[in-house]
Amino acid sequence: MSDPRLFVAIPIPPDIRSALKQEMESMRMLYRFHKWVHPDDLHITLKFLGAASPEARRQMVQGLSDLTGSLGSFTLRLEGWGTFGRPASPGILWEGVGGDLDRLSLLQAAVEQAASQSGFEREEHPYRPHLTVARKYSGASPFQLDQWTAHLKNQDVPLRTWRVQEVVLYQSHLGRTPMYEKIELFHLADDEGILQHI
Repeated sequence: MSDPRLFVAIPIPPDIRSALKQEMESMRMLYRFHKWVHPDDLHITLKFLGAASPEARRQMVQGLSDLTGSLGSFTLRLEGWGTFGRPASPGILWEGVGGDLDRLSLLQAAVEQAASQSGFEREEHPYRPHLTVARKYSGASPFQLDQWTAHLKNQDVPLRTWRVQEVVLYQSHLGRTPMYEKIELFHLADDEGILQHI
């Protein structure tokens, strides 16, 4: 049996996931993608680890326990839309992330360091926080994000802001829906620097 594929991410709160689910249903009316992310799988990736041996997982869990106890909670919000890949036929449709990006970068760098010390390869590309919504555009006409932004101008979109208080180690299950399983949960310290326990 192959080693499980793991990644570290910030989960999306249930109320914001619910709002995103409604938005995604509207987007399906405008765009065709090969795969839309299941609402329960929505997250902001901090570090993709890939296949992890039991020992590498144990070290990563210890590293995440150590770092999250010393890093405080912070605020993020979802804002803006974009794509990765060819503009006319993107591979990824995503929603952007705003808020306390300095604290987010600090957390991501700490996770990257913990992963490196646990034997995982370092990511060479700059960190670009985002929330993946859909993959592999399959529409007949060229993709145009302007259709969605024009639609939003006529909508009362609520402010989607939340306090990031936890980091999750996920396992991927290919072929399953939803496909991501929470296997370890780590609480960030509160504003007074006291570690929150599950």
